[in-house]
Amino acid sequence: MDVYPNPFNDIVTINYQIPESMQVSIKLYSILGQEVAEIVSPESFQMEGSHSLNFNTNNLSISQGLYFIELKTKDVSKTTKLIRAKSN
Repeated sequence: MDVYPNPFNDIVTINYQIPESMQVSIKLYSILGQEVAEIVSPESFQMEGSHSLNFNTNNLSISQGLYFIELKTKDVSKTTKLIRAKSN
C-alpha cells in the first residue's frame, strides 16, 4: 500500500494491490487508536489487481498531526503512518 502525499492537507491518494478477489477494509485511525473514518467498508468485495482511490478529509473534523491508515484483507494487515499538515 502506498499513501501520498505525506504529509497531506486535504486529499490523500491510496494505492494498493490484492492478489485475488477478496474483501478489503481501509480505515483511518488517530494516534490514540480511535477510528476516524471508514474509507473502504469491510464488506467491500474487490477484484484482484491494482486499486487507487482518493480520500478527501475535508468533511472530517481532524486536526493536524499523526494518523494511521490500515488496510486489512483475510490474509494481510498493513498500516501506514500519515501526517496531516494543516487543520480545518
